[in-house]
Amino acid sequence: MKVISIKQPWATLIALGEKQFETRSWATKHRGPLAIHASKKIDIEACKYLPITATLNKHGIVQTNDLPVGKIIATSNLVDCYQVETDELLWADFTNGKTVDGFEYLFGDYSEGRFAWKLENIVTLPEPIPAKGQLSLWNLPTSDFEVVYEVPPMRGLYRTVINAVNASHVEDIVRTDPEMMNYRIKEINAID
Repeated sequence: MKVISIKQPWATLIALGEKQFETRSWATKHRGPLAIHASKKIDIEACKYLPITATLNKHGIVQTNDLPVGKIIATSNLVDCYQVETDELLWADFTNGKTVDGFEYLFGDYSEGRFAWKLENIVTLPEPIPAKGQLSLWNLPTSDFEVVYEVPPMRGLYRTVINAVNASHVEDIVRTDPEMMNYRIKEINAID
């Protein structure tokens, strides 16, 4: 799985579903699953910015040491990458005619020429995964796990293989997969 390391508080704003665009100085051709890694750096000044403080407080985060660091905290689906055409100081227009405004605008750097990565299906991990961040997009080492599951009410046992970071991540994948929502996991075994 591809991963992007993001400073705090921006990573948590994404994990909370409050920020759907990650702004960067560079574009990406990657589309698909993207994990959100909270880097070890916290932008203390940004944490003092009222819209950010109010949003974090709304979710029970009141101090900077409440922000997770050095961990993968969410997964998402990167669906597009828009270039900023104009920055109007309260909103920005993309080259494709779309506009960003409100808190979403306040939570990013929409200077002309920058890029906004559109994230959807953001899922906060119940147990963050410790990981050392990297620059640019990076690959999260994964393994194959065999999952034995039961589908009520048929009570049949089935097996599938899921590629994940660890057994906890397998449970997160199963829990958020609409096709597997009614499954009950019986066993998770690492495949060597």
